[in-house]
Amino acid sequence: MPSAAGFTGTAWRRRAPPRPITPTGITTVSPLVCRREAEKDAAAEPLLSSFLYASILSHDNFERSLAFVLSNRLSDATFLSTELFEVFYSILRTKPEIAEAALADIRAVRERVGPLSPRWLA
Repeated sequence: MPSAAGFTGTAWRRRAPPRPITPTGITTVSPLVCRREAEKDAAAEPLLSSFLYASILSHDNFERSLAFVLSNRLSDATFLSTELFEVFYSILRTKPEIAEAALADIRAVRERVGPLSPRWLA
């Protein structure tokens, strides 16, 4: 049965991923590129600096940063962010393909909003 996108089953997995080319000429988005952009944006935008430090710059790897962001966005009175962080981080450490997919999503966002916003991390 076709899905909403018109693909059946796992057909979407067999397609080659889109080539990550950005308007700025950077052809890849890696954790290091995200960190450098965050450092540059934190220095240029004082109002964003605390968010960027808490979300990206205070973490020693991409998986911790992603777990932090997800846990804070999804926490509530029942699920505390500290509890969710441990769950997300343990999953991201054991399943690297999830972090790779998140980087692919960041790449896609950067490609789409690149010409419109030089600060694509925020």
